[in-house]
Parts: sequence; C-alpha cells; structure tokens
Amino acid sequence: MFPLAAPPRTLTILQVEDSAENRALVSRVLEAAGHRVVDAVDGDQALAMAEAIAPDLILMDLHLPGMDGFEVTARLKAMAPLAHVPIVAVTANVLAGNRERCLRAGCDGYIKKPIDVATFAQEVWAYYDGKQEPVAVAEPAAGWGVAETRATAICAPEPSLPVTVLIEWLDHLERAAAASFGYRRGHGSRTAIHAAKVGQQLGIRDAALATLVRGCRLHDLGKPEAEIRHRDEGAFLSSEAWHDFADHPRAGAELLAAVPGLSGEVAILHHHHERWDGKGYPDGLRGEEIPCLAQVCAVAEAFDAMVTRSTYRPDPLSVEAAAMELERCSGSQFAPRVVRAFSTLLASGRITAPQARDAEEAAGGVQ
Repeated sequence: MFPLAAPPRTLTILQVEDSAENRALVSRVLEAAGHRVVDAVDGDQALAMAEAIAPDLILMDLHLPGMDGFEVTARLKAMAPLAHVPIVAVTANVLAGNRERCLRAGCDGYIKKPIDVATFAQEVWAYYDGKQEPVAVAEPAAGWGVAETRATAICAPEPSLPVTVLIEWLDHLERAAAASFGYRRGHGSRTAIHAAKVGQQLGIRDAALATLVRGCRLHDLGKPEAEIRHRDEGAFLSSEAWHDFADHPRAGAELLAAVPGLSGEVAILHHHHERWDGKGYPDGLRGEEIPCLAQVCAVAEAFDAMVTRSTYRPDPLSVEAAAMELERCSGSQFAPRVVRAFSTLLASGRITAPQARDAEEAAGGVQ
C-alpha cells in the first residue's frame, strides 16, 4: 500500500491512542513498513502494556481519557526498564507551549496530526534511531507596565465583530445556565471588571489593558460544552467530567485563535488555570513563565468564583474569607505581585463582592 524501503529491523511499537480511526491508520502505515504495532487506548492500559511487551518505541496521544498523555509519559520515563525507550507525541493539539510541555514530560519528539502517510514511517524510524528534539529554554513572560503594554499593543486591535458575537453568545449561555442552576450570572463580566482595576494598579495601560479586559471576559469560552454535557452532575464531578472541565482553557484558546489578531487574549484563555508553583493546567507553566495578563485573570476569576453562588459553591465566601484564601495561596497557586495588588484594592473598597447592582449592568462597559 505504501511503497517504503524495508527498515533495517522490525520495531515493536506501542501506540497509545483512544481514537479507533487514528489507531487503524497508524497501524496500516507502520505495518506496511514492516513494523509490529500494539495498541493501548488509555493511560492505565499503556503503562501495563509497556511493562509487558518492552516496546522499541512508543507513540503517545496527549489527550487521553482519564490520565492524559503528559502524565503517562512522565510515569513511563520514571520506570527504569523503559526510561531509554523513545516516546513520540502524535497529536492534533498544536497550541504554542504544548510542544515544549510534552518534551519536558519526557517525549523525544512531536508529530502533528493528521499524519503524512508518505513520511510518517521514516519520521518514526528517525526517533528510534536517535533523533531527539531539544527543549526550548523558557523565557520569562513579558514584564509589567510599559513593557507589557508595548508587547501586547501589536496584537490587541479594537474589538472585532467575531469578538462581539462571542461575548453576546457567552452572555446568553450564562443567562440560561443561571436560570437552570440558580447561581448568579455575570462571572465573565465581573472577572473583567476586577482584572481591569488590578491591571491599572499594576501599571498596565492602553492596548494591554484592553487585551486583559477582553481576555478575562472570554476566559470561560471553552467551558459551555462541558457544562452542557455534564449539567446533571452538580458539585460532584465524575472523572470524565473533571477532565472535560479541565480541558476548557485549551478548548477556548483554540476557538478564539481562529479570530485574527487576538494572540494576547488567546494566551489569557489558554493559561488562566496555570499555577505559580507549576501544578496547574494545561501546560504546567510556573512563575514568570505564565503570561502576566493570565496571572491577573487567575486571581480575578478565583475571587469572583469564591464570593458568588455557583453549582460548585452554593454557599459563597465572604469578602474577608476570600481575601484570606488569596493570601494563603499566594506563591503557590497565585502570583504574589497580583495578590498584593488585589489585596490593596480590597482593603480600599475598590473591589467588593457583587451586591444589588446586577452584573449585566456592570457588563455594559466590558466589551
């Protein structure tokens, strides 16, 4: 089927992939090239199979049900008999940062889907033969104040029609969800309002501030699909539901990336659940690796989530309790500089929990 030269030897290749169609295609290509392919459909099966068959090479999908490909890779590399086995990520997830994250987890290379059937077998052999992609050294995120403004101004045009449509779409979904579940609507709007005040406190101005506001307003763009799929689970999420919700930063960023000129906003969506200690998601960034505007969004949206009623927090915290929680998590979950600025605004009364004024009215200035 694929006229390829016979490889120097037959490899036993473990393919970790939950899509039957993708498994079938990769198997056809590699078996036609003379290799043996063994399949695993999730992380647990991959760990057991790898230990049992001692493969020559492992092909790893990053987004698996349950344990994701990043964690599976890290666990495989921690097993002494398998530490030397090349692992190649094969995935359609090509957002900036994912290549570096999979390499840091232990992958030797990164092949994008859809695969090129004419070259795929040769690419796989090259990784077995010693090819290894270098991990890029992470540069600190752009600084605060003027430098941040200049860096972001290049990619922060005035709101375009697609952004306006997305905001209106989120508003309608929030209203419907609030009516169904009985929680207070306007989370995106309030997050944007809090973030704007924090941004000004930190010296963020002009185009960068506009990017911050729009990114915060849209930060949950990827969440509606998970909410619709798991609307009946309430506060007690199944493992599948948790992974669907944890995937919303990536899903939202991919959706917004289709709108030209919004890379600053895309970075906010993609990284607003990263943690200062590197234990967040989706990319496990730590400290100043996290884009500055995403650091602000993380604190603003967490505060609003704590002080408003939701499916997952039917009894909201007081402002004082939420402030204490932000301080407690400063340096672990949140950027200390952002928490200090937020605490200053709370102490002065410039940020408060929503009271009588409906968030819909406050949203009028957040577009």
